[in-house]
Amino acid sequence: MTLEEKGAYIELLMMQFNRGHMDEHMITHMVGHMWDRIKCKFKQDQDGLWYNQRLDEEKLKRKNYTESRRSNLSRDNKDKKMNKNNIKHMDSHMDSHMENVNRDINISNKEKGGAGGKGMSQPDKIELLYKAAMNKLTEKKSPLIQDPDMITAVREFIEYRVTAWAHKPFTVKAAELMATSLIRLSMNNLKAAMKIIHRSIEMSWQGLFALPQDEWDRIRREQRQDSGYVPAEKKSSKTAHMGPQNRGGSPATAAEILNALKQRKQKETE
Repeated sequence: MTLEEKGAYIELLMMQFNRGHMDEHMITHMVGHMWDRIKCKFKQDQDGLWYNQRLDEEKLKRKNYTESRRSNLSRDNKDKKMNKNNIKHMDSHMDSHMENVNRDINISNKEKGGAGGKGMSQPDKIELLYKAAMNKLTEKKSPLIQDPDMITAVREFIEYRVTAWAHKPFTVKAAELMATSLIRLSMNNLKAAMKIIHRSIEMSWQGLFALPQDEWDRIRREQRQDSGYVPAEKKSSKTAHMGPQNRGGSPATAAEILNALKQRKQKETE
C-alpha cells in the first residue's frame, strides 16, 4: 500500500471504530477516490454497510476484556469504598467550586488541555482524549497506528483510565504524553506496545511503564523465530562438519586435503 492508501485505510478504521459499519456515502466523503483502491480490505453486512471484519472481532474481544478488568478492579477496591466515597465527595465539591469560578471558559480552551474536558459527558471525553492520542502518534509518524489491534488497544486504555481512575484528572495534554511515552517505551515495537498497554490494565496501573528485561528478551526471541533468523553460533556449527575449505571459501577437494597433510608432515620432520 502507498502512504496515501495507508492514510485512507487508517481513517476508515477509525471511523468504523467510532461510528460502526459505514455506507458508501460516509466512506467517499471521508476518503474520496481512494475507496476504490482499498475496498478489498472491507466486507458488506446484510444491510449493505461496509466494515473491516478483523476490527469488528478485535473491538468485541477488547470490550469484553476491559469489562472483566473493570469488574476485577471494582471487587479489589471494595474494602476501600468508604475512602473512595470521601474522595468523590471532595472532588464533587471542588468541581462545583471550579465550575463556578471558570464558568466563562469555553470548550475550545478545555480541549487544549487546560481543563481536560471538564463538564463533558464521559463518552465525549473519551473520544476527545482518544483523538488527541492518535493525532500525537500520527504526528510522530509512529508505525503503531497502522495496526487495527493497536488502534483498539489505545482506545481501550483511555476508556480504562477515564473510568477506573475517574477521581484522577486525565487531560488532553496527558493523553498526548501517554502516546509519546508509548512510542518511547516500546521503541515502536508492536508486540512490546501491546504488552505495555495490557500489562497496565491487568495490574490496574494509572499509567504506562517499561517492560522488564525478560519480557523484552521473550519478544525478541519470538520475532527472530517468526523471521527465520539463525544465530551466528548456529550457522558456524552447521558449517563445521563440512571439512577443510580452500582459500576461496569453497569445500576443499580430496587432492588438496592430501597435499595439505603431506606439507604438514614435512614441516614436522624438519
